Amino acid sequence: MIRIAVCSLCLKTRKENLMLFGKNICEDCEAELTQSSTEDLSYDLYVKKMKEVITAPSKQDKNKL
Repeated sequence: MIRIAVCSLCLKTRKENLMLFGKNICEDCEAELTQSSTEDLSYDLYVKKMKEVITAPSKQDKNKL
């Protein structure tokens, strides 16, 4: 079964791919993350977005409160 979820980085609705702390990272963003270098213009944006993914509570966590 294919699950659809919003990507936590690009905020587009995509096929569920890489789940981190209950948050989806789509295949395209995963590829960008793994292939980017510190010199890329998008690198700082990805670092900022990943910090948000790691520190923000997931929907599952919010439901437990």
